Amino acid sequence: MKTKILIVGLVALSTMMFSACDSADSNKKEDSNGKQESNISQNIDKEGKPKAKIAVNISGKITEISKDGNKIKVGDKWVIIDENTRFEDDPDNGIKPVPKDFEIGNEITGYTEDDLSKEEVRAINISSNKKSK
Repeated sequence: MKTKILIVGLVALSTMMFSACDSADSNKKEDSNGKQESNISQNIDKEGKPKAKIAVNISGKITEISKDGNKIKVGDKWVIIDENTRFEDDPDNGIKPVPKDFEIGNEITGYTEDDLSKEEVRAINISSNKKSK
């Protein structure tokens, strides 16, 4: 359900951005090859990716770490960390790297597309991993 909402939101955002660019003829300029470029960039970062708030559905304090380090327990869920898990913060902050070293007591936030009613979920992104004060 959350995946569908996220996808619908991204599609809506993309549609709005393209509509704004198409209707803003006065904001277009030609590059050296004669192609028109839009000057509207308030919702686009330096790499051309849309700026958006990140989705978070994993949040809490690490209470346990598996022996192999590939799972962390946050609340009552085991969060699986694998080679596909990204460690990136909020895109509005410039997508700064997030520490990959987990310690019991660290506060983390992240995102999964897995069913949150299950005991184990695979992290798509870890957006924060900070030592608890």
